[in-house]
Amino acid sequence: GPFTLEADGTHVVTYRSTDAAGNVEADKTVTVKIDRTGPSVTCTAVPGELRPVNGRFVQVAVGLDVDDAGSGTGSFRLESVTSSEGGTDFARNWRVGSADTLGELQARRTSRNGRTYTLAYTVFDLAGNGTPCEATVTVPRRGGDDDDD
Repeated sequence: GPFTLEADGTHVVTYRSTDAAGNVEADKTVTVKIDRTGPSVTCTAVPGELRPVNGRFVQVAVGLDVDDAGSGTGSFRLESVTSSEGGTDFARNWRVGSADTLGELQARRTSRNGRTYTLAYTVFDLAGNGTPCEATVTVPRRGGDDDDD
């Protein structure tokens, strides 16, 4: 009868058939790989903080540390670049929708509490399972010796 393989991993199934006359064939095996689990991902932006806060654009690189125990690492894509303070002209040279890890962000804030940029990615393994991942870059809050505004 039918059976089900549930767990991720590599499963070796052994089977044999018997014909109507009672002849039994030699064992045959089939290997089935199951991977329903997305990769484990850590995303980190360098630099993680933009200073001095002078309105200039700073080059930022994102590193994706991917560990996939199943089928292996496939592809990734940048989903969005957003600012906690809204607006649109704070990012340059990021290609949303593609595998982009390098661009520029503006060292600017509109409130004294600072600004956080979020770079959102999806990382896929070879089986097509996707895992979301976010890297953040902060523009520090006003205070201390940071008296640029």
